[in-house]
Amino acid sequence: MLKEMLQNNRFYILKHKDQDVCILELNAMSGKIVSAQVLNVQYMPNLGNPDIQLLMKWWDHRAIPQNRPELIELLKQNQCQNAEQYMVKNLALSMTDAYWICPDGIDLRWKDVNLYTHHEHTIEFHSVDGMNYSTRNATLGGSLDKRIVYAADGPELHKSSETLDGQQSINEAFASLVHKNQGFKNYIAYGLSFDEEHRCSACICPLFTNEKIEYVPAYELVSSEKKPNSMSMFEFYIHLCVKHGISEDVIRKQMDYMILSDYLMTNTDRHFENFGLLRNSDTMEMIAPAPLFDSGNAMFYKDAYGKSRVDLAETQVNSFTGFEWKMLSYVSDKAAIDLSKMPDQTFTQRFYETCGIRKEKARTIAANYQTKSEMLMDFQRGISISLYHEKQKEKEVREVSSYKTLDELLAEINVNK
Repeated sequence: MLKEMLQNNRFYILKHKDQDVCILELNAMSGKIVSAQVLNVQYMPNLGNPDIQLLMKWWDHRAIPQNRPELIELLKQNQCQNAEQYMVKNLALSMTDAYWICPDGIDLRWKDVNLYTHHEHTIEFHSVDGMNYSTRNATLGGSLDKRIVYAADGPELHKSSETLDGQQSINEAFASLVHKNQGFKNYIAYGLSFDEEHRCSACICPLFTNEKIEYVPAYELVSSEKKPNSMSMFEFYIHLCVKHGISEDVIRKQMDYMILSDYLMTNTDRHFENFGLLRNSDTMEMIAPAPLFDSGNAMFYKDAYGKSRVDLAETQVNSFTGFEWKMLSYVSDKAAIDLSKMPDQTFTQRFYETCGIRKEKARTIAANYQTKSEMLMDFQRGISISLYHEKQKEKEVREVSSYKTLDELLAEINVNK
């Protein structure tokens, strides 16, 4: 049994460009890390943390998520059993960072495999033990189908959105419009692709990484050290950014704007992999906050009904806190968003209709967005925004308007018999 297990394991060098980082023993069937020997702590993922369990989590994060619609077909075409095995077959290459794996016994250099020089599907080779390898981007995260297209101006990310009338892609374009109107510079501009029936099928954007610049998601920063109990996760993230060379003023301005714009557009999925920092992949020095991207799960994309302020205050998010209104407590500069420069309700409805959203849904999106604008305006004026306060306001409105429940109406009818 032990002999069979060893035969199922293969050895690789985890590399960062041409730096040997650690020796990985990977299970050939599952693609998971069995063991690891650190060679160069400085270049380890998670900002150089040598913890092997942490490395294993990083490796699992790197694979294409299991819920991606195209994964089954990808695995079938490449004769792989799971996303990790597919990632190993493609050397764990990515277009977001410079990490990759080199099979033991094969002499490969970064220049031989990096996807900026060698477009996808251009290199295939075999190892001495009969394994087949190729160079594809097998690490793109997220739940929507994605692919890299090599355009004349550089690599582009094409993200499909064929459900919900393509609204997740349309939301990316709307967010780009918001950032542009604000004069905010650090964002990724998205364009849209339409099919022959004018249905939005995908959003398209340039990559913000290249051979010299890589992306370090927030989860790698906050995983690199143990958080003090006395510090919130938000302040811990700020602390780590400053520790690694980002000006506190710069990172707080970025986070203020991100939180307020996400709140306005009800972006519910600002998790720790879709914001972070940019790093020089040669010197390993942090450069700046990464541009804002990935606002698809916003603008009530799953909701087909109008929402009250209480409904909106109950919005749950995947971020530093579980509720959207609590995110506002982290904002230092309430004026980081200028509401006078925001698209109004009429324009917002017209925008979504023009992009193929049904009129009734576009009207609902615009109405809910207008309510959020009013709530954000209240916040900027110093009025508390919380679920408790919104319920109190709703109760006061009901009392003023002589609100009566069904039971109260029935009781009144019985009295007047």
